[in-house]
Amino acid sequence: CGGCMPNGRCGPLGMGLVGGLDVFDRENSSGGLNCCNPRWFDVAADFMYLSREDVVKAPMNFTQQGGATVLSTNDLDFNYEPGFRVSLQLLTGPGTNLEATYFGTFHWNTSAQVFGANNLNSIPFAGFPETSNSIAQSIGYGSELNSAELNLRRRWVSPNCRVHTSLLMGARYVSLEENFRYFAQDNVSSLDYLLSTSNDLIGFQIGGDLNVCLTSRLKFGGELKSGVFGNDARQTTTVTSTPGGLPDSAREFISANNISFVGEAGGFALFHISPRCTIRGGYQVVLIEGVALAPDNFNSDPFFGNRPVMLHDGGQAFYHGATGGLELSW
Repeated sequence: CGGCMPNGRCGPLGMGLVGGLDVFDRENSSGGLNCCNPRWFDVAADFMYLSREDVVKAPMNFTQQGGATVLSTNDLDFNYEPGFRVSLQLLTGPGTNLEATYFGTFHWNTSAQVFGANNLNSIPFAGFPETSNSIAQSIGYGSELNSAELNLRRRWVSPNCRVHTSLLMGARYVSLEENFRYFAQDNVSSLDYLLSTSNDLIGFQIGGDLNVCLTSRLKFGGELKSGVFGNDARQTTTVTSTPGGLPDSAREFISANNISFVGEAGGFALFHISPRCTIRGGYQVVLIEGVALAPDNFNSDPFFGNRPVMLHDGGQAFYHGATGGLELSW
């Protein structure tokens, strides 16, 4: 047998008692259809469907028509977008494994536009030939999120085999890239204002999970991890205008380093359909603090090329949505 249980009987293969807690031996595991076997998979893959909340925390107005605001960031809204997550585990010792996880390929995009008969007027750039008495004006916002992490995880099982816990620590990289565009056009002129921000976050995180085994096939649980990150934030603005049909352009760039926070939490259910395959589903939330968001860096100073270049990197992004996938072992 694999070890003695608290009641004195032999436990299942792969179980040993260390410090009053049962730990996992991957090589001798019977595959998971037993509450006393800790959670294990070699590879897991999930479909993720996440939404981004609070597209813009402080609304900005861009266009008026007849004295009324007809275009603002209140007209923008991100929908749920698909992405995926994949995790690989490598056993490094009893109850201990190295875990690599990537999630991403999320692309949120939203836009709004208005049309008029030479009666649209810009609010931030009033008086410019291409932004006054316009026939069309628009705004657009795009955001991309990706994350990769490498953690060392230690797992435990309670003496009665019902509660499964783990602790992890490791390194994580998060990339958040955004762009914001404002466009105005009259009969002969146009203004194209394109602003891009990027955030490269690298840091250390800690966390863990807790699972409750209801039956040999069904578990419920939750996971939490968070960390402090260094953020290399950058902002680039390119303005192209054609007053009187003659092109003119200006470009601005600035970068800075700051401290950011990344927290992730989720609840999930696990159902073993076979000793080597488990279905899982849950709900995930991700919070990122201290990042440069594109709309926050929009500069309404009309003196392009001669104005102070700014970088606001204290923004917050909050994501949430459903996940579902498989855990496989061999």
